[in-house]
Amino acid sequence: MYGCRPSQVSAAADRVAMAVIREARQLNLWIPGDLSIMSFRGYELGELMEPQLATVRFENEEAGIIAARTLIQMCRH
Repeated sequence: MYGCRPSQVSAAADRVAMAVIREARQLNLWIPGDLSIMSFRGYELGELMEPQLATVRFENEEAGIIAARTLIQMCRH
C-alpha cells in the first residue's frame, strides 16, 4: 500500500482533526472530496471552519454520572 492515501480520518479530538485539515490543505487535498475527516468533542470552533468540522459531541460529566448510577444498580442486584 506504499503511496496510497487514506480517504477518511477519524480523529480522537477536534484539535487533532483541525491539525489534519491544516496538513491536508498543504497537500492540496480537497475536504471532503479527497479526504473525509470527523472527530469527537464538539468544540464550537469547529462550526466556524470551512468546511464545517464533522464532530460527535460527548458529554463527559453526563456519561460519568450514568456510568456511576449503572454501577451502583448492578452492585445492588
